[in-house]
Amino acid sequence: MNASDVSATSSSIDAVGISREDLASVVAVYKRESERLNSLGALGMLGGVVVGVTLIGIGQLFGLADDWNPFFMLIMYAIGATALGLERVYRRRMVERIQMPCAFCHAPLISSGSPTRVASRAEIIVATGCCSSCGHSFIAREQPGDR
Repeated sequence: MNASDVSATSSSIDAVGISREDLASVVAVYKRESERLNSLGALGMLGGVVVGVTLIGIGQLFGLADDWNPFFMLIMYAIGATALGLERVYRRRMVERIQMPCAFCHAPLISSGSPTRVASRAEIIVATGCCSSCGHSFIAREQPGDR
């Protein structure tokens, strides 16, 4: 058995048994849900600003002392921080739900980090069909009749 026979045998054994379409659908779900979660965080921050400014305006309208403004600002920051915290929790749950680890090195298809970098790394794995950490095939060998 020469070196080319070994590499051909190992690539068919290395395949995890999923198709390129499966990987592409996982990446598409991640991108769609990630955009939704980004909107959730942005709307939460905007909502916090609107609530804080509204409370300050109401305080001025009813003649409350300016001593209340720091409290209103604290409420504004609390709403924004809560929205960002919820975004993080929901993102972690979503990634855990759709995660596909490599069968050999257990590196995740979708890792933590910036959503755009994570999606681009996953798209590279879909394009090449190989794990970026260990180089083993993520995709089962395509049969000639599958296309």
